[in-house]
Amino acid sequence: MKIEKIEKKIIEILKKRGPIIKKNKKGNDYDFIKNGHIDSVGFVKFILEVETKFKINIPNRIFYSKKISSVKGLANIIKRLL
Repeated sequence: MKIEKIEKKIIEILKKRGPIIKKNKKGNDYDFIKNGHIDSVGFVKFILEVETKFKINIPNRIFYSKKISSVKGLANIIKRLL
């Protein structure tokens, strides 16, 4: 699956939780944690939905990576796990 398609699906899931306010024109570097789009409880639910959508299991060690909090970073993680 192409990275752009993964990013699009991530953004679709995020939009269910509220509008995405972009500070720049690129949505793929949107940091949904830093921007307060989802909180810690919402993050767990979001990751569960991502795992279900992509039929993957994100290892716990990846939760400590800063990369998981942006659309681009999460898309790269998903691509590696597919």
